[in-house]
Amino acid sequence: MTLDDKINDNDINKLLIHLMFELPSPQLNKKILFYVPYKTNPIELTEYDKDNQISNFCLKSIVDLFSIDNILIIFNLILMEQKIIFVGNDYRMISYITEGFLHIIYPLCWINTYVPVISEEMLKYLQSFMPFIMGVEESLMMKSKNFLDDETIFIININKNIIDLTSNKKGKKLDKKTLLKNIPEIPLEIYEELESELKLLIKLCNENKNKVNLFKFDQTLKDIFIKSFVTMIGDYKKYVSFIDNLPIFNSDSFLLNRPNKYKNFYTELSQSQMFRQFLHNDHFNPKINFENACSRYSLSHNCARRSSSRSSIKRISSVNSLNLINNMTNNTTTITLTPNLYSHKNLYFNNNDDNESKYSLDNNESNYK
Repeated sequence: MTLDDKINDNDINKLLIHLMFELPSPQLNKKILFYVPYKTNPIELTEYDKDNQISNFCLKSIVDLFSIDNILIIFNLILMEQKIIFVGNDYRMISYITEGFLHIIYPLCWINTYVPVISEEMLKYLQSFMPFIMGVEESLMMKSKNFLDDETIFIININKNIIDLTSNKKGKKLDKKTLLKNIPEIPLEIYEELESELKLLIKLCNENKNKVNLFKFDQTLKDIFIKSFVTMIGDYKKYVSFIDNLPIFNSDSFLLNRPNKYKNFYTELSQSQMFRQFLHNDHFNPKINFENACSRYSLSHNCARRSSSRSSIKRISSVNSLNLINNMTNNTTTITLTPNLYSHKNLYFNNNDDNESKYSLDNNESNYK
């Protein structure tokens, strides 16, 4: 909305009061149109959908600032509900990154202590005995060390793409094995598939920098991680029973159907506060997007439980089978899609009608209808 000379402070105050206290909330599947002074086009409001909320920042910041290995390490740390500090020299970027990582753990939701950016007066909260995610401005790091004890706290430097531990007194760069020494790691097959898809997604973006649709990029990145959750917990409803309309999760049966070498990971995941909260909320307010993902990839997930994980997990990939070839002679991008990817041919880039973003399919489209 653009303000002009005709709008004074009193008009703005009235508008804000109207928006906050007088305007009704849209009902399910309904929308409300209201008019702003001196504007002919109405503003449309629809119901708030937490399952499909649109973030006001771009998740691409995550892949721009972190290596794939570090993205997956941080993802692992959040799933295992560790104490995490994000450090940066820009308040906005710190909040963008922390929020971004919390978006990619859908359908789970971080319910432990979360402070996107803490002030100097709040540094004492770093002594919390509960899991937390907090953002600290780089200039406050020296003072924050007075509140960091010798226990394991992960310090993630956004600008330097470095993950460190408070227990690392020598200041050496730590590798993945050292960082996750006492923490159950994501199953190798899932890790490798996430790594593969992220690499290809980044490659596609690097080769098509001027044509990346950031909204679709965010949705694709979320979808990559959602599918990892389908593999991890996609069959969770099989192990849920109800007593007095409250969900009871059978952890023993759940763990019995997981690979033995990853029992520690699935034990920690199934006992986490996030997973317990997910089960409780799912009964009363189901995660529609996750249910749709479970249905979409149910065949692959069933195969994953019956056969080796490595071969079956690759079947749920939406990026792994996509082959991008740049044709330099006619400036046309040729994309070869497997049948299950045909519906996603416009997933990554703006589908404009200009020559720079035309798509052609090597396969016969009729085969996929």
